[in-house]
Amino acid sequence: MWNIRPIQAVSNLPTVEPLAGGRVEPTVCTAASAGSSQSSIGKGWVIKGEITGSEPLFIDGCVEGTINLPGGLVTLGRNGLVTATISAGDVVVSGAVFGNVTASNRLEVRAEGAVTGNVTASRLCIEEGAFFHGGVNTASDESKAAAMTGAPAHGMGTEKTHLVAPQKVVKLRAQPLPMSA
Repeated sequence: MWNIRPIQAVSNLPTVEPLAGGRVEPTVCTAASAGSSQSSIGKGWVIKGEITGSEPLFIDGCVEGTINLPGGLVTLGRNGLVTATISAGDVVVSGAVFGNVTASNRLEVRAEGAVTGNVTASRLCIEEGAFFHGGVNTASDESKAAAMTGAPAHGMGTEKTHLVAPQKVVKLRAQPLPMSA
């Protein structure tokens, strides 16, 4: 009645041949090759140096050095540990960052995230329970300082900025930083 046959696994992955001696170079695998447009650094990776690119980057491993994605998105996962200077369009932190962060658009520190360093962002969102230790500079801070000294604000040109008093003050609780394994 039923014609049942065992399912055979079909693999589109290339076969890997072992190298005979010599040094093995790491292969950078991006999620773009899997059908998405985001690169990913897994939790088993440790990268030291400079990362520069234009597509979104998800970090769940350890990075030391410099991350530069002008206008791009950097997302730090819960297992991510970054000891670097980050410069990007948008930055979302769920792990730990030790270093200065510059976000031309928005910086978001989620409840499980921790940032130790100075930040510069047009918009800043720090969720309750997040850890933050450092200074904050915003575009409106630069405009205010320039107005007091009579100099044009950095990157502001001749635009006028209206300063608005904060409507709500949020108290942050200090929490210990996550320990790396």
